Amino acid sequence: MPSTLGESVDDRKTVLITGAGVGGIGGELAKEFHRKGYRVFATARRLETVIELEDAFGIEILPLDVTCTANIQSVRDEIALRTGGRLDVLVNNAGYSRIAAATDLEIDTVVKDMFETNLFGVMRMVQEFVALLIAAEGGGTIVNVGSIAGVMPYVFGSAYGASKAALHSYADCLRVELAPFGVKVITVITGGISSNIARHSIATSLYLPIISHFRARAGNSQVNAQSATDYARAVVRQVMKPDWRKPLWYWRGHFAKMAWFVSTFLWKGAFDYGMKKKFGLLEMRKKWLLTERERKKGEGEEGGSRVEVKKIKGY
Repeated sequence: MPSTLGESVDDRKTVLITGAGVGGIGGELAKEFHRKGYRVFATARRLETVIELEDAFGIEILPLDVTCTANIQSVRDEIALRTGGRLDVLVNNAGYSRIAAATDLEIDTVVKDMFETNLFGVMRMVQEFVALLIAAEGGGTIVNVGSIAGVMPYVFGSAYGASKAALHSYADCLRVELAPFGVKVITVITGGISSNIARHSIATSLYLPIISHFRARAGNSQVNAQSATDYARAVVRQVMKPDWRKPLWYWRGHFAKMAWFVSTFLWKGAFDYGMKKKFGLLEMRKKWLLTERERKKGEGEEGGSRVEVKKIKGY
C-alpha cells in the first residue's frame, strides 16, 4: 500500500469497490469511476486480479475479503487515513454463485459461503464504513449489486436467488434507516452481464435425466448478456445523479426490464411456465410420469403373478 506521508490533499470524490477483479462488473466499475474523475479504491480477495487496474490506470488497489471482519476493519482504517476519514461511494459488488437444484444444495459449505459473501459481507462492509459515508460531504452513497434472480424463480439458482432477495430486503431497510444521515442506498437489480461469476456441478441428482438442460442453464446468463462496460457506464451515471434523482432500485442487464415488468404487473406465477419450458422441467415431468407408469405397471404384473401362484397352490 502506498504511503500517505507527503501526499498533497486530494479533493476528488472517493469510491471503494469490492470484488473489483478485471474482467467482471467490479473491474469495469472501477475503470468507469476513474474515467469520471473519482479516486478509486479497487479491492479483491486476490490482489493479482486487480493489479492491472493499478498498472494501467493508476487505481489504488487493496486486498479485501468481505467474509473477514478483521480484514475489513484494516482496510477501513487505511481508507480513512488516505481520505481524511470520508468515503463518497461504497459499491458492494463482491459475489459468489453456484448453480444447483434446490434439492442438491451443499448447505453447510457452498450455500453458507454464498451467503457469507453475497449478504453478510455487505452487512459487514456497511457496518464498518458507515461512519466514513456519513462524513462525506452531503452524505455518501451505497450501491448494492443485486440480481433478477432475487425477484424471479431462476431455475437451479435457488440459493443464489435467496441470498440476493435477502440483500434486496436488507438494502430497502438500510435506505430508510440511513436517510436521516444523508446516506443514499441504490440497489441495482442486475440481469445478464458478461462475467465469469457462475459455477456449477451435478453428480447425483433428481435432474440427471435432463442434464443437458442443466448445463445450458449454467451458461444461460451469458446468452445475449450486456457487456460489463455498458453496464458500468449506466450504473455510474445513476450514482452521479443529484440525490433527488437517484433511483432506489435500478434495473440493468439482459432481461432486467422484462423481469421488472413481469414482477411488477403480472401474477406471482407468471414466470413459472417459461422457466419450466426453457430449462427442461416440462420434459422432466414427462420423463417422471413415464417412469412412474412403468414402475406401477411392473408392480401390477408382479402382484398378478403372486395371485396366480396362490390360486395354483389353493387348487
